[in-house]
Amino acid sequence: MAHPAQQYYNPDLTDEEEGALLRRNYLLLMTAQAALGLIGPDLLGLAVEPRQGEVVIHAAIRKETPEVLGV
Repeated sequence: MAHPAQQYYNPDLTDEEEGALLRRNYLLLMTAQAALGLIGPDLLGLAVEPRQGEVVIHAAIRKETPEVLGV
């Protein structure tokens, strides 16, 4: 059975391209869920950068505070 999200993708995508999109969407969802309740007024935005074998999360902050730095 095909993944339910396949109905929304361009049918011309290769299996590799489709897999990359599914992984990217999953990583974005997991990042958003992890951030729920943790985004304070000093966090302006998050960006997720999927890389081969790792995920880099970039955070734009208004100012460095002990809460933002986790200390």
